[in-house]
Amino acid sequence: MRNPAQTRRALRPADDVRNGGVTVIAAADPRRGVEDALVDIESQEGEGGPPISVMALGRYRSAREAVSPRRPGRLRVEFSTVHAAKGREADYVVVLDLRDARRGFPSQVEDDPLLDLVLPPPPEGEYPHAEERRLFYVAMTRARRGTYLVADALRPSAFVEELLRESPGLRRLGEFRRERTPPCPRCRTGRLDESASRRTLYCLNFPFCRYRAPRCQACRRGFAVIARDVSRCTSGSCNASPPVCGSCGAGVMVVREGRTGRFLGCSEYASDQPCRNTRNLPARR
Repeated sequence: MRNPAQTRRALRPADDVRNGGVTVIAAADPRRGVEDALVDIESQEGEGGPPISVMALGRYRSAREAVSPRRPGRLRVEFSTVHAAKGREADYVVVLDLRDARRGFPSQVEDDPLLDLVLPPPPEGEYPHAEERRLFYVAMTRARRGTYLVADALRPSAFVEELLRESPGLRRLGEFRRERTPPCPRCRTGRLDESASRRTLYCLNFPFCRYRAPRCQACRRGFAVIARDVSRCTSGSCNASPPVCGSCGAGVMVVREGRTGRFLGCSEYASDQPCRNTRNLPARR
């Protein structure tokens, strides 16, 4: 409806539904997210009664791996791609592939150049992800009673983030890790999370942003992160606040050893965007 080129129409649900009919699930594993959705459906529907149809929809066929069609009880679960689900309905829908990735939803896969030869060019200034938005709308509206959006807890889809931003009261299960991690001081759009080696905090916008927050030199347990031009240690038991680099604003001044002794240097000295800012330490008495 935000797309100015989209046909305007009034949308009215056939029946009143609980919680607005949409539930967002933050899941580190899509299998776990599907299971959480099915358990929640069972708790709302109760025991006894006719079978309940559940359609798990993936942007790609590979999402089938997260769905187990065999389940005791009233639920009848099946998988389909969103494209194949056009014109179909189910009591509940579980939408998958909602991650910020090349093969996510919206898809970031570039169009086949051979198709560009036979298809008309998109209108100039087309709304972002216009076709993917229409496909996402199809997925959400296949449900009669409720839709579950299973989003990656670390890198959720832009569509899910937009829904949560515009509808903060939307029902949610689980917690997105992005909301518990500090923002990146360099790109200012990504969030910082612990690397696999646990030696640094890296920006989730990697590889577009290669910022890494250093270990805290005071406690060696937490990391020195910057927020609102002030640094702090992520360890709750450490009150260290190393000075923020006045040159790049993304690094903190850490103690280094040089040929003439100890000095303060920017932690971004050896990064992909090196900062050479240094400062003398007061002479020891």
